Formats: sequence, structure tokens, C-alpha cells
Amino acid sequence: MRIAQVYDKSNADSLSEAASKTAASAIELKDETVAAAQQIGDRLIRAVKDQADTISSTVSNDMDKVRDYVRREPAKGLAMAFAAGALVSILMRRS
Repeated sequence: MRIAQVYDKSNADSLSEAASKTAASAIELKDETVAAAQQIGDRLIRAVKDQADTISSTVSNDMDKVRDYVRREPAKGLAMAFAAGALVSILMRRS
């Protein structure tokens, strides 16, 4: 009976050690995964901010062009605004 108890204790110790190593590996893998996800998230945030800045700059430049055109050609500007409004109205009724 003593041999069985010694064997069971030895087996339990080796299983406990294996479980500890597996847990440590899992924690390390989790930490690496979190770090990689944070890097990807940071890259995405930077890319979105860059795109937003580019779009904002483009829209600002285009709005300046529209303002200048409307100041030079107020009647044409008014006609285009009316046409755009009519088009939006027609599209909204269809929805």
C-alpha cells in the first residue's frame, strides 16, 4: 500500500508541475496576444486619424472653391442649390 501512495504522490506532483507550466504558457500567450492586438489597434487608430485629416482637408478646400464660385456666379450657385434640393427631395420620396 505504501508503494501505491508514493506512486500516486509522485504522479500527482508531476501532473501539478505540468499544469503549472501549461498555465504559465497560457498566460504568456495571452500577454503576447494582448500586446499584438494593442499594436494593431494603435495602427488602425493612426490610419483612421490620417484618413480623417485628409478628408477634412479635402472638404475644406472644396468648400472654399464652392464659396468662391457662388460669390462670382450667385445666380448659377442658386440654380445648382435648387437643383440639388429638388434631387434630394425626389430621392427622399422614393425611400
